[in-house]
Amino acid sequence: MAPLFRGPGATTAAVEPVAVEPLGDGATAYRIVDASGVASHRVAIARMPGHLIEVRIPAQSPEPPGDMAVRLRRVARAAYERAAATLGRGTPPGTRKCAPGDNGSPPP
Repeated sequence: MAPLFRGPGATTAAVEPVAVEPLGDGATAYRIVDASGVASHRVAIARMPGHLIEVRIPAQSPEPPGDMAVRLRRVARAAYERAAATLGRGTPPGTRKCAPGDNGSPPP
């Protein structure tokens, strides 16, 4: 069972784990789901030596097309690659470099 918590206005929500690819020194992902089953946020966190990278995608209406779990993984990978390059850690083996403006959205 997912952990439950009370949000502002006494609403109940749950934290549900989401599959995420390994990034840096480890990664985790989850989504926050309200009592009606609607995901209000999707979050991915990747660890690097001395740093944490958090990617947070709030709910949107209408929801963008495609699988939001896949989109979260793509955006998290792009954020990790940019942080690694900025911090001088290079791009991890087996990964691609992001093109300018690549925000993890699927190509048109």
